[in-house]
Amino acid sequence: MPLKLGITYQEVVESFNAGLVTLCAIGLRALLEGICVDRGITDEVAWGLGEKIDKLGACGYVSSQLATNLKSFKFIGDSAAHRLEVPEPEDLKLALEVIEELLTFFYSLDWKAQCLLERIQER
Repeated sequence: MPLKLGITYQEVVESFNAGLVTLCAIGLRALLEGICVDRGITDEVAWGLGEKIDKLGACGYVSSQLATNLKSFKFIGDSAAHRLEVPEPEDLKLALEVIEELLTFFYSLDWKAQCLLERIQER
């Protein structure tokens, strides 16, 4: 995982654990945007986070249905950042679980599968 994403993830978890729900929501949105950028979906490719999420689906990184559902991160983060709406802790808990699954999928699943394959091939 890129260092910036790892640091941001750690800060999001710490903000959640400390009950800093507004900051956590903004951080979750930032993490998703960071994943898009790491996949090459930058401002030159798509302008807003909604478009970047659509591109994640269009490029085959995630299913189109998952891309549609990931837009909840945009809404939670935007509401917290622009309207200072306090998100529900249970919503953030679920969002944190989703982002952890995405981080696993994009940054550690292939590595773990490769390690398994190498172990098996060594025998």
